[in-house]
Amino acid sequence: MSSPELAVVERFHLPEPGQTFTPGVELKTFEFVITNKTTKQNLQNQLHLYGLPVNGTKPNLLAALREFSRDHDAWFSLFRPAKKRKRGVHNSRSSLSTKRIATQFGEGDESAVIAYKSKKSVNRVQRALTDQDRTANTDWAGAILEALGVNNDFSPASPTKQRRTENTAVEENSAVDNSAERDEGCSGSRTAMTPAPTDSEGLTARVRRLERKLDQGLVAVLGRVDSMQDALSSQIRPTPPVSCLATAESAPSPDTSPPHVEPVSASGQQEATLALRVTAVRVSATEPTSQHTETHQESIPAEFLGIAHLDPPHTEFTFDIRYIPDPPAINFSNDIDRLFREWEVSTLLVINGHGVPVKHWGQFYKKAVGAKDTAWDALKTKWGKWKFIVEERSKYTDDTSFWHQFSTKKGERLRYQQILNRIASARITSDAQDAANARLFFGGNLEHPTANGAFRYTRSGKSYVLTKDSAVAKAWRTLLTTQPIVAEQWEALRALQHAVLPDSEQ
Repeated sequence: MSSPELAVVERFHLPEPGQTFTPGVELKTFEFVITNKTTKQNLQNQLHLYGLPVNGTKPNLLAALREFSRDHDAWFSLFRPAKKRKRGVHNSRSSLSTKRIATQFGEGDESAVIAYKSKKSVNRVQRALTDQDRTANTDWAGAILEALGVNNDFSPASPTKQRRTENTAVEENSAVDNSAERDEGCSGSRTAMTPAPTDSEGLTARVRRLERKLDQGLVAVLGRVDSMQDALSSQIRPTPPVSCLATAESAPSPDTSPPHVEPVSASGQQEATLALRVTAVRVSATEPTSQHTETHQESIPAEFLGIAHLDPPHTEFTFDIRYIPDPPAINFSNDIDRLFREWEVSTLLVINGHGVPVKHWGQFYKKAVGAKDTAWDALKTKWGKWKFIVEERSKYTDDTSFWHQFSTKKGERLRYQQILNRIASARITSDAQDAANARLFFGGNLEHPTANGAFRYTRSGKSYVLTKDSAVAKAWRTLLTTQPIVAEQWEALRALQHAVLPDSEQ
């Protein structure tokens, strides 16, 4: 069966898309042929080129294209810029609720104008100049030009006028010098001896007189600062070194004898008095730790009082949470030997003049303390890794023994993360063995009366039995330490195992 022949139904003359419009020149057109095989998609594509609606049935699309081909004025819409949305076109005025309110209560006052506040503002309101202001400004500008030797029309002044201006300035400077000398000789009568400036004085003389007074005052202030610095340097003793909390009790008591004061001149009496006060403060600050702590605690408001429990045991250290510094920016990943030293004795963090060991940093930065809300969030992970390594180091007699265990076969020390991984792996194995020993001792029943509830914990008011090997192992080690009878029975059981089972089967 042969396909139907192609039949022309209609022809449209349309403008060529993408052409440039030149006034006075006709647009280029082409013939768009509608046949019996023209589809709806063909019509939509053509309408889309001209920015016309593409929705509707095929007859509707054909009618729209036919109307566009006949309306030559509509062709010029292809060359007009797209219209911008006007303000208020799509707002609440056209909403259904607004129309319903208008129908029920009537239209509002259309004459009311809504004012929009400008987004730009000024700091002050401009003021119109008065005649008096203009006169004063003109006189001021004339005085400046006269001082510079320039006429009002900005042309250079005559040499005679320039010399007269320079001579006037020299005379006024000499008068200022004489006035300054009289002020130094008799400051009490300055008001009477120094004539008040008159309107006839030039602006240059006034400005220079003010500059000279400022220079003299600055020199006097700097001289007093230098003399005070010399007095302080000769009277204040050197600052004692920062002590560490771990060794504060064993530190020798500082010398609290009155400081030796050299006689000073009358001009430096005030500076010497200040120096003696500063020296007294330094002496009181170096008193024994217990007295300093008690005085400090009394001076801290209750809401800002923090208490840390340090070494030796049951030692309380009071501090003001408002003055806790940020955590020291330190990493021990490349210097683990230093971590071992700073863990017990450190001056990286100094509070109230005392160095805080790294192991006690949590007592100053945890959220419960209230000193730094977010400091512990950034520090606790790093600090926990340090504690992990230090606890492993405590199992060895010295650093050499520790590094012998955590080194390669070639004698190279393991890196920071490698040490953490090895300790974690060993701890998992150890916890699994200790948990198995606990279950063996109690016959698999961790709720045995002999355990005295050592393997139970409470959450939300309910009691549960420990199941994780790490938690069971920790409770088992604590039980062996606190219950001598359980420890003896466990040693007897182990001895029996060694006697009955060969070493290879244990």
